[in-house]
Amino acid sequence: MQIDVVFCDLIRTEVNGKQLLIGVYPGDVIMATHIPGPIHVAAWARVRELPVGKHQFEISFFSPQDSVRTAASFNGTIEVAFAGMISTIHAGPAVIHVDEIGFINVQLKVTTAQGRIIGDQFAGKIFVGKVP
Repeated sequence: MQIDVVFCDLIRTEVNGKQLLIGVYPGDVIMATHIPGPIHVAAWARVRELPVGKHQFEISFFSPQDSVRTAASFNGTIEVAFAGMISTIHAGPAVIHVDEIGFINVQLKVTTAQGRIIGDQFAGKIFVGKVP
């Protein structure tokens, strides 16, 4: 799988299927006013090279300190109708408790409807810094 991730504050889906990314973080950097404290972030991803069919996905966020996984992961389904088609998935906003500056990492797991793992890999990261 090839994955491109965009980090933002919120993702909304319109009735026509279009998705709105609100508060996109340029350069994949969040500058927080309070560390330690909670960070809210959503992830929107384009996934390539998935086989045709219906798949389940799970997106997990990991905090900078010791890669602690957030309490909740985000689950959903994707259907690839044609070979070579790009799929989009999204998760969040997740609330991640950050004790120190560093990277929030995102992991993406995709399985077939029968539970066979297609991919389970690092999808992207965003740096969390502190406002001076």
